[in-house]
Amino acid sequence: MEEMVAFMNYRIIPSAPLNCSSTTTTKETPKDEEDKVLQSGIDGILQRLADMRRDMSKLKSELAPFRHKYPYEKVLTSSEEREKRLKFRQEYEKMDNKEKARREMEFDVSDFEGYCQGLTSLVEHFEFMTLVSPMHFTHCTPRQMPHHLATYGTTLQILSFKIANIDLDLKWPLLEWPLKVYGVVAARDNVDRRRNILFLRERGNFQEITQDKPFLSLTGPTRAILAKDPVNLEVQLKLKGPTEPEDRVLITKRCQYSGYHTDNGLYALTLKNCLCTTELSLQQLYRQSVQATFLRVGGFVKGSTTPFIHGGRVACSSPPDEVLVMDSQGIVTEVIDRPSTQVVLLNSHDCDGGNMPIGEEDGYLDLSRHVVSVELKPVRQYSEELEETLKVVIQAYSESGDIAAQAHVKLRPQYCGISQHICDLNGSEVEITIAWSAILRSNKVIP
Repeated sequence: MEEMVAFMNYRIIPSAPLNCSSTTTTKETPKDEEDKVLQSGIDGILQRLADMRRDMSKLKSELAPFRHKYPYEKVLTSSEEREKRLKFRQEYEKMDNKEKARREMEFDVSDFEGYCQGLTSLVEHFEFMTLVSPMHFTHCTPRQMPHHLATYGTTLQILSFKIANIDLDLKWPLLEWPLKVYGVVAARDNVDRRRNILFLRERGNFQEITQDKPFLSLTGPTRAILAKDPVNLEVQLKLKGPTEPEDRVLITKRCQYSGYHTDNGLYALTLKNCLCTTELSLQQLYRQSVQATFLRVGGFVKGSTTPFIHGGRVACSSPPDEVLVMDSQGIVTEVIDRPSTQVVLLNSHDCDGGNMPIGEEDGYLDLSRHVVSVELKPVRQYSEELEETLKVVIQAYSESGDIAAQAHVKLRPQYCGISQHICDLNGSEVEITIAWSAILRSNKVIP
């Protein structure tokens, strides 16, 4: 403030004639009149500067009473800063592992709270969830698509989230297999900056994580994640104790995904603290893509009994990632899908009792996840026809839990609309109904 007032006290003397936009001179204007015009322009500027000096002085006097309430922070010299860091390091080394862990957890929570406060101004409330529909443009026709609102940009495919490791030696309360985990894992893109939920469970609906099955049962995203700009990823997981006050924080982290170019777009994002290590597996679709919403899977057009008596699994991948098994003569004998690149829509092993959630009246499956991103790849250059870039795999388990039957169908994506398909699984025809839609650029453009 003082520097600003001092700067305004300087008298500005122009080194060249100033031309006032409100008054002009011509060649016919007498010299005396021209000087008057220039002087009036200079006087006007000087008067405005004087007014600004007066306003700044007035503001300074009004703020003076509050100066003692908000003192300026002391600026440490480089030597003081080094000494302060050295002292903290010495104190930290004397702490035991539990105290170090407690300090680290407190820092993570404090960092996350600051991040929350910074985002609140953008989204009104930090915990607001995205309300943008994955079927926003399903009702359109390709030639009527509002391209100023819709995009087919690069997207993120969320594959899995697992608790990769826990520190059993730390003897932290509740930190032992199996883990009773609840909380939230979410992503934010620039469509609306709100939470796009990947995993969400309340305390009373915790998920039990074992060392053999360390994956969270994801339910999202609820719409495609646009990866044109950096994507924020948030993890807030807790461990359920005997009572709520005895619950413990497992991990509180946030990070930003800015795009990591790999050969197949696959990337494992690692988040860790002193208690555990987590891995979020994702895939970036670098080509144009649309979002597909699985409306119905099941129905069983043909077949007297359901093939999922002992459970089953529904998964998909885009683009299909297949391994061809050949014999000695180079003939393909088997096509194997890579599970690491599949989006699991439903797995009865993750359901209560291992039972397949299926409607008794209509026979449709109650999927855990519904929305996936699908790559758009023309059959040839400048062609409007698209390749079959979405592969849906359906498996039926045996009583022992092994795969008793398996079938797949490859689908050609659409820019919009609804499509229906049939997959023959061991004599039973399974219906698949999908809604296709482009991606909304930003919810701010909607009136």
